Amino acid sequence: EDLEVRGTSRFIKQMVASQVNYKSKLMSMSGTSNNLAIEDSGSTIIFNSSTETRVYLPDSNANISVVGCFFNFIVTEGTGGPPKSIYVSDATNEDMYGSVQYYDDGDFDSIISSDGTKIKLTIADGATKGGINSHCTVTCVAQDKWYVTNANAYGVGGVATGWA
Repeated sequence: EDLEVRGTSRFIKQMVASQVNYKSKLMSMSGTSNNLAIEDSGSTIIFNSSTETRVYLPDSNANISVVGCFFNFIVTEGTGGPPKSIYVSDATNEDMYGSVQYYDDGDFDSIISSDGTKIKLTIADGATKGGINSHCTVTCVAQDKWYVTNANAYGVGGVATGWA
């Protein structure tokens, strides 16, 4: 017998959503010209290259659909490697906000926040700005505004800010 739905179909949507297994797309990055797209939202970006790596977030000024997109970043390379950085695409209009907790040789060192005028976060430079196990999530919360959360950077030998 057919099921007739009257009014809202919220219950059915909840039933369907509870049966879906979500799995994050993994993306390994290397090189200095990696551009993320809206369809990459929700992905986990893995910094595991022995070269400098730059990742550019989608331009939220050019496309309002970017609002709500988020990306997880993880460093799987040990200390001593070259920088791993996250950039906004539009350095004139877009800014990054948020805080990063820094750990020096395994011990908590400091929390360093962005004042909302930053266009780059170096999550790892192999030493003072973080290395293996450093991670963060970056979310577009409004047009031209990216917010960094769940950010921890693990370094050795004194911590330096990764914001620029």
